[in-house]
Amino acid sequence: MTTVAPAHVQLHHAHHLLLAGSDVTFGIIFGIFVVALLALIVIVLTWAIRRDRQGRAAWRQRQESRAAPAEGDAPPTAGQ
Repeated sequence: MTTVAPAHVQLHHAHHLLLAGSDVTFGIIFGIFVVALLALIVIVLTWAIRRDRQGRAAWRQRQESRAAPAEGDAPPTAGQ
């Protein structure tokens, strides 16, 4: 003998299947979002660190060029 569940029970089971499907879809989309966000963070940090190193090197070069006397720029001696 086969029993058939009442309509409200069948609808309840169908609702759970629909929620389970939406949970899977949400999990996939959220996972893609997290991976994309992590990739963006890595790209931004790489860019920022590279720019910082370039900026520091340029700043150091400017400081060294200011501190180094140019040719012919000798400090005056006591006899002059």
